[in-house]
Amino acid sequence: IITIDKKVTELKENFSGRIRDAELLKESLKTVRFRLKHAGHLLEKLVGERERWQTGATTLKQRIGLLKEETLLSSGFIIYLANASEGKRIQYIKEWQNALKDCLNV
Repeated sequence: IITIDKKVTELKENFSGRIRDAELLKESLKTVRFRLKHAGHLLEKLVGERERWQTGATTLKQRIGLLKEETLLSSGFIIYLANASEGKRIQYIKEWQNALKDCLNV
């Protein structure tokens, strides 16, 4: 009987330890799920941010490609059209834009 009591006590202690381990695992799992959920949200936001940056980079590349032409037009505007009427400004800008397109397509 003493041997059985010792064995029962040993099994109870072992069982208590297993229950503590199970509780720790439950808490750990809860923490991991929480972190995983938030990591998923962060990844979604980062994907959106990546798309925004890619769009911005594409736009900047296009704008850089037009920088020479825009610089020429703005310089011409300041030098030659500063005192011109609005109608003349529009007329000359359109002519210059067409001339630039013709030069670039050659």
